[in-house]
Parts: sequence; C-alpha cells; structure tokens
Amino acid sequence: MEDMVELEQKDRERTALFEEATRIVKGADAQSRVLSAQEDARVLELMASVRRLEEEIGHLKRHSRK
Repeated sequence: MEDMVELEQKDRERTALFEEATRIVKGADAQSRVLSAQEDARVLELMASVRRLEEEIGHLKRHSRK
C-alpha cells in the first residue's frame, strides 16, 4: 500500500515537471522565438528530473508486483 502512495506521488510530480517544461517550450513557440539560455537550461533540468522519476516509477512498479 505504501508503494502505491509513493508511486502516485512520483507520477504526479513527473506530470507536473513535464507540464512545466511543456509550458516553457510552448510559450517561446507562441512568441515565435527560440528558448533563452535560461529557459533551455530549465527545460533540460526538468526533463532530467522527469527521466529520473520515470525510472523510479518503473522500479516501484516492477517491485510492487512481487
């Protein structure tokens, strides 16, 4: 049960981080401009966190079945 709570929490966090990265990219696109260096760095940071959380979620899913 505790694993399911942690899984849901990590999934919500992953979704929020991905949505933030998407907003940054879409915002620049809507203004017909490329990302600033600061925006680009933030998107890369967010996506690295998304990937880390996806790995953790996968790990939790594999081990919760056992």
